[in-house]
Formats: sequence, C-alpha cells, structure tokens
Amino acid sequence: MAANFKQTFAADTAELCLATLPHRKSTRDVKNALSGLYEARRMNVRPVLVDIGHLRDLLRGVYGDKLPEPKIYDMAYSRCAQVLGTALFALTNRLESLTPFDFGDLDSLIAEAPAGCAGSVMFVSFRNVEEMAKRWRPELTAWETCRASVMERKATAAAFIVGEDVPEKVHSDLTDLLLKKYSVAPEGLLVSMINVGPDYRILVLRWGLDPTTIQPALRA
Repeated sequence: MAANFKQTFAADTAELCLATLPHRKSTRDVKNALSGLYEARRMNVRPVLVDIGHLRDLLRGVYGDKLPEPKIYDMAYSRCAQVLGTALFALTNRLESLTPFDFGDLDSLIAEAPAGCAGSVMFVSFRNVEEMAKRWRPELTAWETCRASVMERKATAAAFIVGEDVPEKVHSDLTDLLLKKYSVAPEGLLVSMINVGPDYRILVLRWGLDPTTIQPALRA
C-alpha cells in the first residue's frame, strides 16, 4: 500500500527549483553562488536561474545608471514571484489546456535535460490579446533570466500561453522559435495554451544551460 501511494503521489507532483544568482559586486556572494551551483550539480538538481547580474545589465540598458541597486533586486524578486505564480496557475488549470499535460510531464522534461545543467525563464504579460499577438516575440526573447551556452546542444522546455482566445499562430510561432533558436529538441518540448482569462501571459521554462558558461561570468 505504501509503495502504491508513493507512486500515485509522485505522478501528480513536479519539483521546480528556482534560484537567484547575485550581482557580481561581492566576492562572498559570488563564492556562495558557485558553491550552490556545485551542490546542485552534485545532487543532480537542475535549478532555474534568475541571474540578478544579467538582469541588472538588461535593466540598465533600458533605464541607464539611474536605477538604484535595491530596485534591481526588487524587480528580480518580483519576476520570481510572477514565474512561480504563472507556473502554478498553468498547472492548476491544466484541464483547460489545449495541449493536455500534468505535473509528471513537467518533471519528465526536467529529468530529460543534461545532467548538471541549469535552467532559465522567459516571461511576458499583456493587458489584452491584441498586445500579446503583436509584441510577444521581441519582449519574450529580450528578457531571458540567465545567459549561457546549451550543454550537448540539447535543451528541454515547457511553455505556457495563458489567456482566452489566443490565436493558434502564437502557439505555432512560439514552438518554432524554441526549436530553431533555443536548441530545444522536439521530443523535449511542451507548449500548452491555457484558455483562461483575464490576464495574458507567456511563461517559458528552459533547461540545458551549462552553468560554467554563465555570462556575465561568476567572479567579483
């Protein structure tokens, strides 16, 4: 009975590890990040990384040097909350999905990525479906949370398109983008449309990044 319960419970769960990397200002913070990545690799955990150093560079490209350091951290943590909230929303409303999936599918995609790899996030939100249809591609690709090379030229990804009556073309174009630009294998890709409003969001979780190639490099 215990074994059957464990199998049933495990089939309905997914383990998503989300971690932040620091701004490259403090030697201690960088050493802690490197130690955490080493432990993740040793334990065969594939964390999704939100790299504050990388986001800092992106944000300063938009706002210049006027953006205070604490504000950068606040925006990074807000992004983490949006990611977790959208992932939970998609999984909770998976019965409304046009591509059926369950928690076990997400867990399988993580397990199929190369051992020792890390992941990244791309996330955008819009007020309405018209904005999403026009702007999703440039905004999504501009805001990936970690920049690194793909291990073994093999990545896996789960993408969730949330919102009522989103054009099917968004689904097909996002699928093509992940296959052609982001080295995702066809068998390692899930793209699901969650036909539930009122918000319009796209969340992409991608695994397969080589932690040793993260840019900017993890050194103070």
